[in-house]
Amino acid sequence: KVITDGLIDHLPELRFSMEGWSEDELLFLLGNDSDEFNRWEAGQRLSKTLIASLVEKCAQGEELELGEKYITAMRSVVCDANLDKSFAAAALSIPSENEIAELLPGLADPAVINTVRSFIRKSLAAALQPELETVVQATLKTPAVVTELTARFRAADNMTDQTACLAALVEMDCPERLEAVEAFYQQWKDDPLVMNKWLGLQAMSNLQGNVATVQSLLQHPAFDIKNPNKVYSLVGGFCNGSPVNFHASDGS
Repeated sequence: KVITDGLIDHLPELRFSMEGWSEDELLFLLGNDSDEFNRWEAGQRLSKTLIASLVEKCAQGEELELGEKYITAMRSVVCDANLDKSFAAAALSIPSENEIAELLPGLADPAVINTVRSFIRKSLAAALQPELETVVQATLKTPAVVTELTARFRAADNMTDQTACLAALVEMDCPERLEAVEAFYQQWKDDPLVMNKWLGLQAMSNLQGNVATVQSLLQHPAFDIKNPNKVYSLVGGFCNGSPVNFHASDGS
């Protein structure tokens, strides 16, 4: 079957429905389409279909496996020198846990969803590591990745880079995570708005048992129960940003 989007070159506002498209057709679009929106949309549809399948397998205790075709299509995005880097990052993104829960109302087990989403991210990071100079949102807890993130955090000359590194580190169970969290606090503790971000990043971490961190932050000088923004950042960040911990099976 021939897939063409030639009209889009002349009618940029034209978009077509991908409903009913096969996996192979979506994979082709993700890897080859000239329109970035179409590539992103194809990637999101593929990811949701893949996630639905893996969630069912995980719930039944079956072994999880990431298809080579999916990895190859994602690799083509990373290796396409003509693509905007911010788009490539968006195309590689996996739907959030809340999106997945809405997609699968009958299988919305937060622990299973978290396991599957983490599996996909780790598998992609491992498979594409040779093509990636830096894994910013890495979930592979290797010394090299932690060292790279820590170095970038310390060398950051702007808050965007520093926050991105901290966001990755708070997902890793390592001493460098605690060092970065403390360093960020010491640098920005006099800025209330930045402290809201600091609270939120820690609250949204999916590290096992992170509820203990959130409980300790309730007593931290940076938190004020009478300040709605701080409550939203810490408590709201935990409730909405980390379903796997908020719905912890042990009831904590």
